Amino acid sequence: VAAGYADYRRFGGLSPAELVAAARDAACHTVMLDTAFKDGGSLLDAMTRAELERFVAAARDAELEVALAGSLRAEHLPIIRALAPDLIGVRSAVCAGSKRHAAIDSARVQSFLDAVREAVPAPSPAERFRAV
Repeated sequence: VAAGYADYRRFGGLSPAELVAAARDAACHTVMLDTAFKDGGSLLDAMTRAELERFVAAARDAELEVALAGSLRAEHLPIIRALAPDLIGVRSAVCAGSKRHAAIDSARVQSFLDAVREAVPAPSPAERFRAV
């Protein structure tokens, strides 16, 4: 997995386009965007939906799987669903009191999974087994 940051502008990091190119050139399987700064802003605060759509499209064009993370919460799921990443990463959304360094809370995990199931319908049997 080649990982980079949606808030790259804040520290002069690789742009999403450069990240996809580096992942492709390194023969990675997956490219991931997260947030470097854990100060309350989410992936969707760091980049616009259009920018994220371009990132996903570029990754798909490079035949890479896509992972998205960065303070994602249940209310972000409709947008995340529309972006159609292969993987998402969460931490603070499932921690006790929404504090990223707190213990993972099983009730919050269940609540988040329920929100995912509501936002993302179960795939059909044909969709579960895509061609390799």
